[in-house]
Amino acid sequence: MMSVSHRWMQPDEPDPDGEQLKAIKSFLNSPAGKKIELIWLDSACMPQDHPKGSRTAEDKDDFKRMLSEVNMLYLGTTVLILLDLSYMSRFWTQFESWLAMQSAMPSGLKPAVGTKNERHHIRCIQNAAEQAELQVLSWADKTPDAAHAFLSKPDVTVTNQSDKEGQLPKIKELNATVQGAFRAISDKFGSDLASMQGADLASAREAKRRHEKAVEQGRIGRRRAQQPSSRRRCRDGLAPSMSQSSNPPSNGRVRRAWMQRTSTLPSASCQRQRRRRTQQHKRR
Repeated sequence: MMSVSHRWMQPDEPDPDGEQLKAIKSFLNSPAGKKIELIWLDSACMPQDHPKGSRTAEDKDDFKRMLSEVNMLYLGTTVLILLDLSYMSRFWTQFESWLAMQSAMPSGLKPAVGTKNERHHIRCIQNAAEQAELQVLSWADKTPDAAHAFLSKPDVTVTNQSDKEGQLPKIKELNATVQGAFRAISDKFGSDLASMQGADLASAREAKRRHEKAVEQGRIGRRRAQQPSSRRRCRDGLAPSMSQSSNPPSNGRVRRAWMQRTSTLPSASCQRQRRRRTQQHKRR
């Protein structure tokens, strides 16, 4: 998003000769301008009272609300400065220019010119071709107190004196306002992060419990699979009665039947266990 900082050439018409519109179009066709998707221009975005008395009560309320917060646009968006010779003598344009060259940090306002946070662009119009560098030098390193001292001078003019009186106190408070905004964001982010971490911790514990249960079930399954088949048959009662002779009959047909019957015979250790149980049963 880009905000345009410009001077109204006439009280009821900001750009009678189209020079400002031409400069805006030129910037939008440049490599930096092609990244811009939205443009904020006060004459088009704030309800104006032209012709006089045409603004409704609702429009007046909207205008006052926008005017009280408009400085934040120049502090938080890309800013295109349309510089003419009278730009440097006007309160609003100088205020916007200073904001455009600052960077909002947790510790307050810091100069943005020459850093990765630099976000202003200057297009000279009318007779101001040589003024761009002077404009940057005038505002790049000014602190809020220095900016307030400069803008409060009587030769920095404004159409509505009430605008100047209403905006000047904000300049001194801007450091504290920025710091408070960062603290609020940090507190909210910290609270949200703590909630997320709590939920993640509960999920992690549940996932760990399911994993341990699955591992234990896998171990049991593997132990069962590794048991000798003869032991499982003995456990499941598949072995033939131990009262039967362990020696095969001599008759061929009977011998084959005996072999089929004893093909599921468990191991010798299992046979011994079964034999002991049978002998114990007989004694009783």
